Amino acid sequence: MVCDYQHLWPCLTHYFKVPVIGVFTKYDQFLRNVEIDLQDFPNESLDGDILEVAEKLFQEYYVRPLGDGVKFVRLASEFTIELHGYMLIIS
Repeated sequence: MVCDYQHLWPCLTHYFKVPVIGVFTKYDQFLRNVEIDLQDFPNESLDGDILEVAEKLFQEYYVRPLGDGVKFVRLASEFTIELHGYMLIIS
């Protein structure tokens, strides 16, 4: 038997506080994209270290719209890809 609890949603959300945790994947790719963008399109308003600029952009575009006090996790790949001649090695 399948029950539809949508009519209870306002009641449940009123009584139970549910924590929200944002999970951002591929943060290492985001850092690479920021580095490439800064090389291709130098911007005087984004001067500084790549990590500082990436943190500023990340906070502005991804964290701030979620609201104050939201917890988040940034995930990066633990694998690196190297190209040796014609052999692709994943380490």
